[in-house]
Amino acid sequence: MFLFIPVLLNLTIFIGPVQTAFLHKHDVSVANVENLITLPYNKDDQYIRAFMSEIISVFKDIAQLNPLFRDQITNFSINQVAANVFDEPDKLADFAAAVSTGEVQELQDVLESLVVDDRLRKALLVLKKELINAQLQSKLSRDVDNKIAKRQREYYLMEQLKGIKKELGMETDGKDKLIEKFKERAAGLKMPDPVKKVFEEEIAKLQSLEPAASEANVTRNYLDWLTQVCLFIVEFILSI
Repeated sequence: MFLFIPVLLNLTIFIGPVQTAFLHKHDVSVANVENLITLPYNKDDQYIRAFMSEIISVFKDIAQLNPLFRDQITNFSINQVAANVFDEPDKLADFAAAVSTGEVQELQDVLESLVVDDRLRKALLVLKKELINAQLQSKLSRDVDNKIAKRQREYYLMEQLKGIKKELGMETDGKDKLIEKFKERAAGLKMPDPVKKVFEEEIAKLQSLEPAASEANVTRNYLDWLTQVCLFIVEFILSI
């Protein structure tokens, strides 16, 4: 809604969207509006009826994939005479442009077309693009859901397998073996107290982390580097 404020009887200040800000430069804005008249057509023409059927079919396909589009159609239909929209070819084309999210120029081309079959063709093209976009979004959503479900399933199976192996005494926890290896390696090294303190802190951190966690890999690599450096220093000193 726009607000017009009269000032000194001959000046009108226009307050509205940014797109119409240029009107502020003029004292009075006058527009000559002419309604475009749709050219005569035969509603029973087979091409027109085919276009209408296809548009309605695409409407249904998009609505099944995109709940927001379905709600938009419902809300728009409530504010319009739905029976007339789906029975009149020109109104159906305009309706398709109104509820679509295509390029502005494409939608404008639909509204400006005065030949009904051409208007329907352009509206169908806009809707087809909308359908392709909805199908792509649906596919991406399914792919993400499948990947998440697969990772969760793999995690639960690995945990179950780990528990079964422990119960049967077939295998000890891989993390416990790794920690034991680092402790054995450190036992043969004369670490300075500050280095030993860091080593023990990292060992405690590794014990609290899940093996699959990214931080566990970082901690494991750091402990490996730390013990390797200490071992290199010891060997260097002994070689002197």
